[in-house]
Amino acid sequence: MKMDEFELYIHIPFCVKKCLYCDFLSGPSNFSEREKYTEAIINELMLYGPRFKGRTLTSIFIGGGTPTFLETEFLIRIVNTVKTEFDLSKDCEITIECNPKTADHISLLKLRECGINRISIGLQSANPIELKTLGRVHNYNDFLRCFEFARYANFRNINVDIITGIPGQTEKSLMDTLKKVTILKPEHISAYDLIIEPGTYFYEKYHEDDLLRQKGEEPHFLPNEDLEKKFTDLTEDFLKKKGYRQYEISNFAKAGYECRHNKGYWERRPYLGVGTGAASFVDEKRWSNERDLYKYIKLLLAPEPILPKVNMTILKKEDSMAEFFYLGLRELEGVSLKKFKEYFGSDAYPIYGDVIEHYQKLGFFDFDGDKLRFTKRGRKVSNYILADFLPDQD
Repeated sequence: MKMDEFELYIHIPFCVKKCLYCDFLSGPSNFSEREKYTEAIINELMLYGPRFKGRTLTSIFIGGGTPTFLETEFLIRIVNTVKTEFDLSKDCEITIECNPKTADHISLLKLRECGINRISIGLQSANPIELKTLGRVHNYNDFLRCFEFARYANFRNINVDIITGIPGQTEKSLMDTLKKVTILKPEHISAYDLIIEPGTYFYEKYHEDDLLRQKGEEPHFLPNEDLEKKFTDLTEDFLKKKGYRQYEISNFAKAGYECRHNKGYWERRPYLGVGTGAASFVDEKRWSNERDLYKYIKLLLAPEPILPKVNMTILKKEDSMAEFFYLGLRELEGVSLKKFKEYFGSDAYPIYGDVIEHYQKLGFFDFDGDKLRFTKRGRKVSNYILADFLPDQD
């Protein structure tokens, strides 16, 4: 990634119904709200356009919420505005997230024609009981139709999302989901561990159960630690046999189909976020947008539109160095200490050598003198280890 390149994230906060486990900024809406929000997004893009002259846009990710719940015409207007306001690379990767219930063959054809070339379909599970437990609005047949529509629309880069660790999930049901997904031969599969997030229905229902699991005790509803590890091993081993290379803790791809946009996050490439609550990282500055939908719209539909920036932070060097490890170690190829020195002008080992040696002795790290990466054992406890790279908070 060259210094004059960047990525773009566009947040669409609308969905049919909020899933029971979801803590993303999303919710229901009416047509008027979606129409005004589209105008606000377009105004925000137009405000940023002149500020990013001289930089090349290499990937765009339209996420949510459920972006395909927004009217297709509105999505096309947004994409066309991006093309007008920014300089896109010839091979710019443009991804849209999709709920199987919110897209048909006509809408997908139109989205493909406007330049979107990658689609991420949220299946989560092929099991009807697990889908009901998660609060999903689709069933497996909806997913099959959506996948077929995407292929018919000439999408040649499809990701499928699944979730492991669902209450009541078994090795058999997970394997059934994996088999049903891989027989379709998507180019990419994301397999996320279920996380019980504050503010969700799942938190209210399963928080105490989650605490029991964290203490090493037997939970009542959630999979225990041993079963979680089996899910991880089963997923990694099965997908490897099917020709998917695991390139990040939760992501698997056929050769050449790694998600460019997400790799950018892990490698600390500059990115601009537009839409309510969207985050940005440019020139070692981080900021987020106003989270309140109506305030966001009001700022950008004013006679003189105002960028809805909040929480601007200029990263200290020690924070940037910690992020280098915290984000980069998610990728299976690990991080290069030579690149660390090139980027920060100092050696990493005097700062992080104790942490590296400690976990290397425990068998959680491989280190060849340059590349530091998690072992398979280390990946299973990666969140705990990564926290040790963060600077002490005053």
